[in-house]
Amino acid sequence: HVPWRHLSDARGAGGERPAYDLVCLHGTLEVVDDPDTALANIASVLAPGGTLSLVVAQRLPAVLSRALAAEFARAGAILERPDGRWGADDPAPRRFDEAEVLALLTAHGLTPVDSHGVRIFSDLVPSALVDSEADRTALLELEEAASRHPDHPLLGALGSVRHVLATRD
Repeated sequence: HVPWRHLSDARGAGGERPAYDLVCLHGTLEVVDDPDTALANIASVLAPGGTLSLVVAQRLPAVLSRALAAEFARAGAILERPDGRWGADDPAPRRFDEAEVLALLTAHGLTPVDSHGVRIFSDLVPSALVDSEADRTALLELEEAASRHPDHPLLGALGSVRHVLATRD
């Protein structure tokens, strides 16, 4: 385990840069000071053919969530601001759109091989309504089906977070 900010300085015993077959960057890109630099560092230590598993907060579901809470000004700000925040009091430092994430990955020699929304319904359904194992299983099965449904790709865009798998060229 090497913290992402130190990856560009990491060296093996012989002074060579390490090459990792898998790097998981979950819930991190939205909180770093410079996502572009973070991805450059990650790409520099990912082995050729290696995989990056990236999970980032999405903009669209945050807009929907704020609108459903009758926080229309916040919803509009999330939609319009480049960082996907409603303002200085927003606890989320940054939210992404899928196209933005895919462009960042390709700019650093990474090829997206899968991209889908996660937590489409889970963050919206009150936990009191999912109190049995059967209910939880049904919700998870619906999440999986909706996140990858070929006829309804918009559902994946509504996931609170986006999971992208990318490989290094």
